[in-house]
Amino acid sequence: MNFQGDNEMDKLLALSMVWANHVFMGCRYSDELLGRVFAMAKGIHVDDAPHFTTRDEIMKRVCLH
Repeated sequence: MNFQGDNEMDKLLALSMVWANHVFMGCRYSDELLGRVFAMAKGIHVDDAPHFTTRDEIMKRVCLH
C-alpha cells in the first residue's frame, strides 16, 4: 500500500486501528477490509493475542451436545 499526504496518513491510522481492534478485541469486519489490513500487517506476529469465540461457534457446540 502506498500512503501519501495527510489524508493517506489518516487512512493508515484507521487501518491500524482496525487491525488492533480485530486482534486484541475480537472485532469483526468485512473480508475486503480485513484483506487490506492483513496485507498491511504482513510480517507482524503477536505472541499473546487473545482468542475469541463467536456466538456461532458456541451455538455449534451447544447444539451438538
